[in-house]
Amino acid sequence: MQSGRMHDMTAQRARQRGRLACLVWAMVSSVALAGCSSDPLTESTPPPAPTASITAEPTPSATPPAPYLSVPAGVELTQPGAALQVGDRATVAWELPKLKPNGKTERENRVAAVTIRVDAIESAKLKVFKDWRLNKRARKSNPFFVRAKVVNVGATDLSGEKLPFYIVDGTNTLIRPSTFEGDFKPCPSVVLPKKFKPGEKFTLCNVYLAPDSGRLTAVSFRPTEQFNPITWTGAIAAYVSDKKKKKSGNTP
Repeated sequence: MQSGRMHDMTAQRARQRGRLACLVWAMVSSVALAGCSSDPLTESTPPPAPTASITAEPTPSATPPAPYLSVPAGVELTQPGAALQVGDRATVAWELPKLKPNGKTERENRVAAVTIRVDAIESAKLKVFKDWRLNKRARKSNPFFVRAKVVNVGATDLSGEKLPFYIVDGTNTLIRPSTFEGDFKPCPSVVLPKKFKPGEKFTLCNVYLAPDSGRLTAVSFRPTEQFNPITWTGAIAAYVSDKKKKKSGNTP
């Protein structure tokens, strides 16, 4: 009887040790938990959440605004008020005066259309005008050179016409280009060429004298006072003569 009770206690302890071993192993590795129970614990993996794809509707292309003047088909004018950088190109138009450069009166209004690309703005010293007579006001000014490429993209002959192309100084004043009675090699500063028909190109350099040691804040296309100007701004380089460029090896 006693031996039977001892046998039962031994078997009970063995089962307890088995459960304890199974519990300890479950704490070490959840994978082994399945081997200790006929009803293993498993974590249910939720089904993946449905995904929704959003297809953007194509943005309708904006209709370009109507040109402010009548220009040939295919010529898209830069809108008034555009603020550009040196190196940018603008396509502009303006009405020409009825009196042509040769003195003849034009019966119909003529419209000029050109592209202008401002390539450089340079500050110069008054000593570049040492061979020229400057009045008192000019001797107190700051000279600037503006270099640009101009192409006649309209249907009008612009030979000898003036381009309404200015600089703006620190007092927000428009300054016209200076002209010379002769050849000023550093920057010719002349009107459009004597032959400037549709399709022709011209490399422009204008001289501007900002009075009272003024500064240049922008280059401006403004044919009329009512026109919202198109402007160019950017770095202003120091003018270097061709002679100095050759000495420094910067000229090819």
